Amino acid sequence: MIGFIKYVSIATCLYLLAANVLANNITDSLKIVLETSQHDTTRAMALGDLAWELQYIDPDTALKIAEYTLQLYQKLDDQKGIATTYNSMGCIKGNIGEYDSALFFHNRALEIRKEQNDLNGMASSNGNLGNIYYFQSKYDTAIEYYYKSLNIKEKLGENLSVAAIYNNIGILFANQSDYSH
Repeated sequence: MIGFIKYVSIATCLYLLAANVLANNITDSLKIVLETSQHDTTRAMALGDLAWELQYIDPDTALKIAEYTLQLYQKLDDQKGIATTYNSMGCIKGNIGEYDSALFFHNRALEIRKEQNDLNGMASSNGNLGNIYYFQSKYDTAIEYYYKSLNIKEKLGENLSVAAIYNNIGILFANQSDYSH
C-alpha cells in the first residue's frame, strides 16, 4: 500500500510539474505575440487567451487582462470577441466564488450570442450558467440551463459535448440522491 501511495504521489507531482511547464510555455508564447503584434484584433485574441490561461493561476491578473481585452473588442466592435471575453470573465468570477458577478457576465455573453445566432456560444453560455447555478445549489435552475445547452449540442451533432453535459446532469442528480433519471 505504501508503494502505491508513493507511486500516486510521484505521478501527481510529475503531472503538476508538466502542467505548470506547459502553462508557462503557452503564457510565454502569448506574451511574445503581444509584444510583436501590431493589430488590435491579434492583440485582443492573444490577451483573451492569456486571461483564459491565467484564470486558475492568477485570477486577479486574468480579470484585469480580460477587462482590457473587452475594451479592445468594444473599440473594434467585435461582438463575438466581446461575448467570448464576457464568458471568460464569468468563468474567472465563478472560479473565485463570485457567483453573482459570474451570472452577470455569462448572461451578457448569452445575450450577444443570441443576437449573433452563435449556437456553439449559446450552448457554452447555457452550460456555464448551469454550472454557476449548480455551485449555488440552485439545482432546478441549473438543470434548465444544462438542458438548453444539451439541446443545442445534440442539434449540432457534437457528441463529445453531449457526453460532457450528460455528465454534469448526472452529477447534479447524484448530488441530490435522485437516481431515477
